[in-house]
Amino acid sequence: MGLVARSVPVDEPDDAVDGLVRDLLANNPDSLAAYKDLYRKALERPLGDGLSYEATTTYRIPDTAERVSGFGP
Repeated sequence: MGLVARSVPVDEPDDAVDGLVRDLLANNPDSLAAYKDLYRKALERPLGDGLSYEATTTYRIPDTAERVSGFGP
């Protein structure tokens, strides 16, 4: 069902949140905006329409080539 993505010890939630925020802030703001848009559109549409929207929508994210270059051989 996906209700829990991560758990932390009861005395470490601040550290966990700080780490998550650092991870989010390390991303390009345009990337975060694109993810938010895709997520909102997915909630508004049937699955097939949402996937089609995702496949055909482009976003201007200046550092995309630099970021994906680390994934190739």
